Amino acid sequence: FRQFARTFKTNLNLRTMTTQNSKWANNDGLPAPFHPQGIMSPGITEEARRKTAELIKKNHYSYHCFFNDKGFHNHTIHHVLAAFSFGAPPARLDEVFEDSARSQRPIGPNLDPKLTRSNWHEHLGKKEFYHNFLDFFRGEVNERGAEEVLVDYIFTNEHSSDYFIGFIGGIYHPFIHVGYGLEFSSPLVLAEGLAMAAVHGHTSGPLFNNPPKESSTSLSALAIVDRVYKDKELDGKVTWTDEFKYQAMLDRAAPRIAELAELWKVPEDQVLDKARELMGISMALYAGTTRPGEKDVKLDFFLMHSLTSSLFLPIYLAHLPPKHAAKLVHAHFTMTLAIYVSRGRPRLHLSDNLSNYKPQLEYDFEKSNPWLRVIERAIAHEDVHLVKAIRALAHGDVGLAHRESGDPIPGEERITNHYWLKSALMSLDAIRGDKWWSQSAIGFDETWNGHSDKGPNQIETDIEYAQ
Repeated sequence: FRQFARTFKTNLNLRTMTTQNSKWANNDGLPAPFHPQGIMSPGITEEARRKTAELIKKNHYSYHCFFNDKGFHNHTIHHVLAAFSFGAPPARLDEVFEDSARSQRPIGPNLDPKLTRSNWHEHLGKKEFYHNFLDFFRGEVNERGAEEVLVDYIFTNEHSSDYFIGFIGGIYHPFIHVGYGLEFSSPLVLAEGLAMAAVHGHTSGPLFNNPPKESSTSLSALAIVDRVYKDKELDGKVTWTDEFKYQAMLDRAAPRIAELAELWKVPEDQVLDKARELMGISMALYAGTTRPGEKDVKLDFFLMHSLTSSLFLPIYLAHLPPKHAAKLVHAHFTMTLAIYVSRGRPRLHLSDNLSNYKPQLEYDFEKSNPWLRVIERAIAHEDVHLVKAIRALAHGDVGLAHRESGDPIPGEERITNHYWLKSALMSLDAIRGDKWWSQSAIGFDETWNGHSDKGPNQIETDIEYAQ
């Protein structure tokens, strides 16, 4: 895994993304055909690359980053790029795009005033300024290059504290979108993600605005999740009757979550190891929190975003100095704990759920590679998040499956190799037909006692309150 990062860093100037001075070159706009830290399947054709570039441009110049006034995110290019990376042919990429485009809204006008380096901060959080921010960041990326822009606006600018909250908030969506731009060497996608972060609100500020005192105690991420699960101070902070559970978490539990997150240390010389550990925890919270013995598997919609965003952690590390990379990795962990609390702190059942999981469809584990069938099914799946979840799990399987992660906690084994594949098989079983992601907070008994989860067109309003 370390070698992947070194290879990526040394190969930056061999790809169309940057020139020798780290500025983004004017190129053909095609997505990168290979990324040393990503998952790219055989079968990616030049026709598919050109189709993907066409769809990236169409989305960029046509659609807003939110498809409604509540701030629900445009996932069009996420789906296109994830399917492209798995080898989807042009016809399938067209289907994916048109399916999503039907629900998008126009990009909107470019308003006065024009944004500059002097006034950009005055319009943070204003959704109607998305077009302005898009033009602004596209110009910044083309002129200054990806790395310089990331460091400036996210970390070192005098207005970075406000911008950073929008970047890591919103259920990670700006973080994810910028990650796609970096991975696929697309200035257009990168500018979209940076603009998305700018028009997000700052609801998640209580998690970051008042850092707790530094603790001398250092625990593994898995041990901290166990401590959060058992923490009496968090009892009753989020309840089943709270209509907006994410907001309830921020109002009542943010200082305690930040305090517990501080127990996880991210030294600058260990940032890649810590990113790896966090990827394992994101997988565990995603697939290890459904309740064993129940009729149906429930995979939480919000914890799923912790997983799909974690794929991009090592990609960011290749673009950031260690100091800023460490801050970003720790912020992702803080957000993951916050989402875990907002979902009712579901108990981890790693061994019961994953070691013993029996998939509903038959796979020949003795004579074939089940991942090949998993990827084929993911390409064809209609759900935008499913292919992203499978891709994050495949990424973990390639980079992390042969290394155990974290200290054991009582009643559980370590996060270990076969969990990545088992999580992917579980995902395909859970998200099909009329079964969708659980949005009812799977840590509460009520979710499991006959409550019917909302469908894909009834997304819980917690998304709006996570801006």
